[in-house]
Amino acid sequence: MGTVTTFDPVTEHERARAALAAAIPRLVGLLRAVPDPDAGSGVPAWSVGDVGAHLAAVYLAYTSLVSPGEAVDRDGVLPSDGGPSSNGSRP
Repeated sequence: MGTVTTFDPVTEHERARAALAAAIPRLVGLLRAVPDPDAGSGVPAWSVGDVGAHLAAVYLAYTSLVSPGEAVDRDGVLPSDGGPSSNGSRP
């Protein structure tokens, strides 16, 4: 019989935070090196700058606001000013 593993959300949360922390310096460097933030990206209807703003919001929300021990009101995490992270027509 194989080994049975159980899902531990606290451990997975810490692993995800560590993976994000390792990837962020390279991602920031790539985004800062883009000569035109308004250039199209691989995500339809989003510019490179939109993608960068979205990734920054996700990183902030996940690493700073999400806790495995308590619920988070998602409506209070992202901006409501019509930016790319709050636009319902975009991913």
